[in-house]
Amino acid sequence: MSKISVEKENIFLNLSKVTKEEAIRMAGNKLLEAGYVADGYVESMLYRENIMSTYMGSGVALPHGDRESEQLIIESGIVFLQFKEGIDFGDGNIAEIVIASSGKGNNHLKILASLATLLKRDEILNTFTSSNSVDEIYEILRNNIK
Repeated sequence: MSKISVEKENIFLNLSKVTKEEAIRMAGNKLLEAGYVADGYVESMLYRENIMSTYMGSGVALPHGDRESEQLIIESGIVFLQFKEGIDFGDGNIAEIVIASSGKGNNHLKILASLATLLKRDEILNTFTSSNSVDEIYEILRNNIK
């Protein structure tokens, strides 16, 4: 199983409010720029979102591509985006945190499971939504996403 990449350069804080589609497109483009995915993955993320929302509750969305997009994944990694004003994910669901992932093989489920466990902790959620420190977010992710 390959390593899951967590890099400071892929943590973006205090982003301006945008639409859900723009937030997912932004996250996907950051995955692309980081070299984690190939062209076409962003569209796969948007397609997946149209099938079923990736809003997970507690102000967090975890957009990712659909099953058919696995061949577009180059490396397992995550991108963290913080929108303090929140993004409307529909049905009254507002996401302040958008964490996009690309996972090769079983890493996809491993990433989602690690994030789900991490995000159950109120102190972590509070840090993710309020922190102005890339280093602080990075340390939490690096120590918990393996």
